[in-house]
Parts: sequence; structure tokens; C-alpha cells
Amino acid sequence: MTSNIYVFFKESFKSFIRSKLFIYPYLKELETVAEMSTEEIKHYEDQKFIKIFRTAYRHSQFYRQLYLKNGIQEDDINGLDDINKLPIISKKDIQRNSAETITTGRLGLISTKTSGTTGAPLKLLFSLKFILRDYAYIHLYRKRIGCLNSKIVSIRGNLGRNILKQYVFTNKTLYLSSYNIKSDTCIIYYKLIKKFSPKVIEGYPSSLYNLALFLKEKQLYLSIPIAFTSSETLFPYQRDLIERIFGTKIYDIYGNTERTISLRQNLQSNQYFAPAGYSHFEICEFGLLTTNLNNKTFPLIRYIVEDKVIPATSNETYDSFYPRSPRMPNIERIEGRCEDVIIGIDGTKYGRLNFLIKGHEKIKVAQIIQKQIGDILIHVVPDTDYSKEDERSILDSVAERIGIDNINCRIIQITESEIIYSKNNKFRFVVSLIDDK
Repeated sequence: MTSNIYVFFKESFKSFIRSKLFIYPYLKELETVAEMSTEEIKHYEDQKFIKIFRTAYRHSQFYRQLYLKNGIQEDDINGLDDINKLPIISKKDIQRNSAETITTGRLGLISTKTSGTTGAPLKLLFSLKFILRDYAYIHLYRKRIGCLNSKIVSIRGNLGRNILKQYVFTNKTLYLSSYNIKSDTCIIYYKLIKKFSPKVIEGYPSSLYNLALFLKEKQLYLSIPIAFTSSETLFPYQRDLIERIFGTKIYDIYGNTERTISLRQNLQSNQYFAPAGYSHFEICEFGLLTTNLNNKTFPLIRYIVEDKVIPATSNETYDSFYPRSPRMPNIERIEGRCEDVIIGIDGTKYGRLNFLIKGHEKIKVAQIIQKQIGDILIHVVPDTDYSKEDERSILDSVAERIGIDNINCRIIQITESEIIYSKNNKFRFVVSLIDDK
């Protein structure tokens, strides 16, 4: 019951903060941008970038030392056309220099962490102003699609395994657990969704796809006009089945917890575009170099994101009410974030397992290994003061979200040299060695 209350108040507070009362100034700015010409948008983005760069140069010890070391003076950068003069930074750089990256005092800042799916969480700091501006982008996108103030079913990681549903009336959202989707529960999900009659469904692609598979087996179909997917790669076969079973149109959103990039699907096609004024990205051989154009408090400039995107050969028509950034190409598809799932004793598939290490500061790196159905090994590279208490906390998370009756779990301490990497030397948080997934 406690978890139900926690989810209710947490989501109610978020919906209150997202209201027009708080985001109105940023909405007005974005609506003004929608009326700009291509050249005006370029100038707008240049000015935003210059402010970010100069703030970092003048007030961030990390960036000032980095730029001086590379012979960069403040006057060398006069817009986004000069961004390639700046050095590239990685997650490890920020982890080592987190305190020196910040440009202001910490009072009033909001702290969060990345999920840890790339090995170890990264602590981030955002101002409330930055968060509200972020909400304004979401508000405008949903307004253009036509689903503001609509009833929503959300199948994400909000609920654990022991709580199937939670309705939050303040945002008209029915939350359903993404950890209980299997053959003998899919009818319950179906009846709850059918009775609720939502206009929108949102969730991880893997969660919606798994539910669609079970509904297909039982020849059950829904009619939900709009679907939002995010946080994982959406594969074409997933899109086809989800849209057919749910009777929906998917709008996929790509982004990261660092908020250095945001790509959204065009209203008229499946291509992705970068919203004007949000961020800037550069495609390179090892992924993306990303720069947020709004976070002056904790700037991330030319920050590596190791996800692969395929640019479109031509930029298709986009809606002028939600303009794309003119410097960056439309994206045909996103190939990153290909994370394995684990399989429970009863056949349930579990993805998005970052909750196992999120918040555990005494762990350098963790990796989940599955060699047979119903069994997992969690390899942990411990940091200073790691103890049995930390191990018990991880096991408690497994019990809450998956259940000790559905998975056998062992935690093994290893060294960094024992971490398993793919053939192209890329880290995978989940390594499944089961042939038939």
C-alpha cells in the first residue's frame, strides 16, 4: 500500500509542476520559435549555445581547465559553426569532475542519476527552470498531436511486481506494472485497459510488445489512438505488432537522462527530428556528440552518447508548429540501446533492469549474466565500503520487481578486468547467453 501512496503523490506533484501555471513562459517562447524562419532559428540556437559555452568557460573549473589546456580562448567560439573546435568529453570525465563541472551553487538544484545501463550511474544536477523548460517541450509536442488532458495508460517502471495498478486522477493516468506481463495476466491487463478507455498508451517498447504478443495469442484487440514509446530502441517488428494489436499510432521519442539530446518522430512520417533550441548533436563513428542548449547549471558540451543513428537521405515534411533544428538531419532510425532481457522461471521477460544498481554509490560497475532460464548472476565491481548490506539491498530490489519465486539470483564480486564486453568492445549491462530468447 505504501508504494501505491508514493506513486500517487509523486505523479500528482509532477503533473502539478507540468501545468501551464508553471511552464507558461517557456511555452510562449517555443510558440514564438515556431513562427521563426530558418535563419532566425539558426541565430536563436547560436545565441543559446554561446551563453552555454561562456557560462561554462567562466564559471566551471572543469571546462575552464579543459579549454585552456587545449588552447581555446573565449573569443574563439562565436556560434555552433565553431563547436568542432572544442574537445570531446565522456561520461568518465564528468564522473571524475562532477563537482568542478557545476557553474553555480547547489542550493535549489535538483539531483538525479542516470540509469546505469552503461555500467555505472552518473550524478546530474538540474535547475527547476531547466526542468520546466523541458516540460514545455513535452507539452507542445503532445498538444500538436492532440492528446493534452487525455486519459493515459502507462506501462513503465513506476510500479513494482507486487502492485499491478495505480490510478492517479490528477493526470488522468492508469499506471500498470511492466513486471507482471505474462500469459495468465494479460487478460487482466486487457480488461483494465478496456474499461479505462484511454486515448493514449505509453511504455517501454519491450513492455508494450510483450503484452501485444500475449493479446495476439488470445485474439484480443484494443483501440487506443495514440502510443508513446521511449527509453529503448523501437524495432520495426515491434511497431507493426503494437500498432496492430492496440489499434494505435506510435510516436517514438529518443532521449537520455542527461538531456543532451531529444529526437521526436514527425507527425507525418516515422523519421525523427531534433526540436529547435533544445540541443545540438553531431554524428560520428562511435555514436553521437551531444550538447544541451539550455542547461547552464551543469553544462554537457560535446558529450559522447554511444548510440548509433542512421540519418535520413532527405528531410521529410515536418509540422511548422513544432519546428525542427535546421542544422541537423532528420534521422531514419535509431539502432542504439539494444539491451538483452532476462527470462524468469515462468517465462516472463524482464527488461530495463537498471533499478538493480540505481542509487548504489558503493558499486563501480555491475553486469547481469543469464546462462539459463530462471537463473541470473549479478557481477559487481565494488567500490570503497561495499558491504553485505549493499548486497542485501540489491537482492531486495530483485525480490520486489521480479520475485524470489521467479528468479534465482547470485551476486559475485569481480574485478574490472573480468567485465564482459561485446566484439566491438562495447559494454552491455545485460548479457544473455540463452540462444532462444
